Amino acid sequence: MENQMNPAGQTVCSDFLQHIRYEKRLSHHTLTAYANDLEQFTLFLATECNVDQPERADFRHIRSWIVSLVEADMDKSSVNRKIATLRSFYAFLMRRKVIDLDPMAKIQALKASKRLPQYVEEKPMEMLLNDIEFPDTFEGVRDKLVLELLYGTGIRLSELTGLKTADVNLYDKTIMVLGKRNKHRIIP
Repeated sequence: MENQMNPAGQTVCSDFLQHIRYEKRLSHHTLTAYANDLEQFTLFLATECNVDQPERADFRHIRSWIVSLVEADMDKSSVNRKIATLRSFYAFLMRRKVIDLDPMAKIQALKASKRLPQYVEEKPMEMLLNDIEFPDTFEGVRDKLVLELLYGTGIRLSELTGLKTADVNLYDKTIMVLGKRNKHRIIP
């Protein structure tokens, strides 16, 4: 495979970063993370695999990099993000016909451990709601209502921010929230 420089002299990594910045319009943080991931991967390829360009990497090289990240005790969610970076990068190369085979085809994300939700103990929450003076203004009533709804119903913040007046049923004393995977739930 020839050196994959575009006519302007940029590498395929630069082309990819331009693509996700201007065409995919990913956030600045995602762009920075993807750029760092590609830089780390390219450095790994050069130092550990004697491969000078990431488009020349194969399944074994990628797998070796992932193993090295896991052995370095990197958090599984961070490793999975790096896998997602490479998956997106090699899909881009496939669409541009820079490579013929996708080296990510056999790569699977790591099983990430589920984090247990954190909760607020009853006593501190009672102190917050009863001992703190909320102003008798719209903002004060709103703030107390937000805290009571979050604590009393267990709804997620995203569900609370998505609530509309029509979702509140004062007669039945329920609220209907739009949860994960666009599923509606009725909460007493």
